[in-house]
This record gives sequence, structure tokens and C-alpha cells, in this order.
Amino acid sequence: MAEVQEIKRQVCAIVESAQEQSSGLRQINTAVNQLDQDTQKNAATVEEAMAANYSLANEVRTPESSHSAKTIEFLPGDK
Repeated sequence: MAEVQEIKRQVCAIVESAQEQSSGLRQINTAVNQLDQDTQKNAATVEEAMAANYSLANEVRTPESSHSAKTIEFLPGDK
């Protein structure tokens, strides 16, 4: 009978260990998913910033841009 009790004790210890591992793996999975979401958000932000930078760079290079120098014509009598 003592052997059966020892086997039962060992099986219970294995079950407890497996539950702890399962809980730890769930926590790791949650953390990895959060990191993945944050990485995707950061990548999207970088893409938006690069697109804006590219757009501004092209706008500065284009003579017709609204930021380029304009010629002002004065009417007679204006100074």
C-alpha cells in the first residue's frame, strides 16, 4: 500500500509541475504577443514618418511647391 501512495504522490507532483509550466507558458505567450503588437505599431509609425519625410523632401525640391519663393509684382504707386 505504501508503494501506491508513493506513486500517487509522484503523479500529483507531476501534475502540479505541469500546471505551473502551463501557467508560465501562458504568461510568456501573452508577453510575446504584446511585444509583437508593439513592434507592429512601431513599424507603422516609422513607415508613416518615412513617407512624410519623403513627401516633404520632394515638396522642397519641386519649384512649384507652395513653399517655394514667389515673385511679387507691385502695382504702380506701391512701394
